[in-house]
Amino acid sequence: MKSLHRIAIAAPLIVLHAWAGEIPSKQIAARTELHQIQTLTLSDQQFLNGDTGGKPVTITGQLRIAQGSGRLPVVVLQHGSGGYNANIDVWSRELNELGISTFALDSFTGRGLTEVNSNQALLGRLNFIVDLYRALEVLASHRASIRDASC
Repeated sequence: MKSLHRIAIAAPLIVLHAWAGEIPSKQIAARTELHQIQTLTLSDQQFLNGDTGGKPVTITGQLRIAQGSGRLPVVVLQHGSGGYNANIDVWSRELNELGISTFALDSFTGRGLTEVNSNQALLGRLNFIVDLYRALEVLASHRASIRDASC
């Protein structure tokens, strides 16, 4: 019975070790930060008319600063109608491996949404543009050594 107990404890450690070994070390960010982003919820018509009277909302962005020295580039990642999914993590790791930091936005949680695939009317598509520009403002004032913000 004692040997089965030891195997049961050792098995998760082996799996964890094997999994950790599969991730190239450069894919792991040097630092990860969560940032609040003040933005607006607007209808597409409000956006197109230049109406700034939308509903204020706070969304979040996850900044993964790549390993490296000096000023590093950053790419802003915006999810689609399906919400913040695993593909954001995959892109962040791939870009971090290349020495590029990422700023992944979550435009839904702060608005009480998880997805809009089933009902696109829940959030106007042009809100993503407002969110991206607000994210660029956050990055422009960031104290870290990030160089360029790209969408």
